[in-house]
Amino acid sequence: MAKARKKQGSCHPALRTLILCQGEVTEKIYFDEMRKLLRWSAADIKCAAKDPCTLVKKASSHMKNKNYDRVFIIVDHDDTDRESLNRAAAEAKKSNFNLIISHSCFEVWLLAHYEKVSPPGIENSTLVNKLVGHGCYTYSGDKKPSQSFPYHSWKDAENNLPTHLPNEVADNPSTAVPYVIRALIDDQPHH
Repeated sequence: MAKARKKQGSCHPALRTLILCQGEVTEKIYFDEMRKLLRWSAADIKCAAKDPCTLVKKASSHMKNKNYDRVFIIVDHDDTDRESLNRAAAEAKKSNFNLIISHSCFEVWLLAHYEKVSPPGIENSTLVNKLVGHGCYTYSGDKKPSQSFPYHSWKDAENNLPTHLPNEVADNPSTAVPYVIRALIDDQPHH
């Protein structure tokens, strides 16, 4: 009896990915934990507290130095006017980057791990208070998810919040974060 042969070319390497976060604490912790949970082997997570247009330029610099296959730039809508976000989204698209916008801020994505977040928009202070009330978020100087945060509930979060594609400036509340998670899951090496 002939031995079964392993298919040639059935395994592809994970795409080298840069996740560049505007938030230096909350977003970094979230994506670091998701990297562990979902075993994203080829994702580098970096932070820079800059406006979205500057982050797109910074991503270009990282791209030249590290030669990433793909770039996700995670930003909030709350401190940036719509015109600047549209400009940053156009620049990101031109550079083949993915500007991932959460409206009004990244915490809307965190809250969606617990409850449905529907229009009309929700204020940032309300988001933080609700997260603290769920016992999953600390706010003593830096805002950050607690150790009990349910990272594994990201699929529930995706269903609990309006989502949009990268490089789109959408309404409050909404996010493109699920796009990052799904892209990284889909691009893991398959054996």
